[in-house]
Amino acid sequence: MKNFKLPKYTKEQKTTIAIAAGVGVVAYFMFTKSGSFLSSIKKFTGKQTAADIEKSTTDDIKELNKKGVKPTYYASQYVQFADTLYNAMITSNPFQGTDEEAIYSVMRSMKNDVDINMLVKSFGTRRMEFSLKGGGLAAFLQDDLDSKEMAIVNKILSDNKINYRF
Repeated sequence: MKNFKLPKYTKEQKTTIAIAAGVGVVAYFMFTKSGSFLSSIKKFTGKQTAADIEKSTTDDIKELNKKGVKPTYYASQYVQFADTLYNAMITSNPFQGTDEEAIYSVMRSMKNDVDINMLVKSFGTRRMEFSLKGGGLAAFLQDDLDSKEMAIVNKILSDNKINYRF
């Protein structure tokens, strides 16, 4: 049997190997604890996926429909509301900020909990400004509005007897 010699590695190569092994160990434990790597990432980052938003809003809408709460608008109108919100928060001009009045106007148009769920569902997940990340309506509002402006949004919803809060 021949003598086996390990190759010699530089300090940088050893560091790279150690980091890769560490990432592998973390990924293994995340997978074994949750059952799936993607659900582990979601739990770790706290981000909702488009499928999460679709399921939760659809479930809420079904429950509210059973209680007799119906949407105020056609589905296409919620898409227009969602686009209005997106355009109010996303701008190609860095000197033009968020259009809070447009956001408040859309929120005033929501008349019940089905409406706000339809809006959240229609918004789905979209690419956030100056980022490669995506987010749902709640993530966009939290990213663009300060606590005072967020309180105004939630007050509008409360005044319209809507239980949903951002």
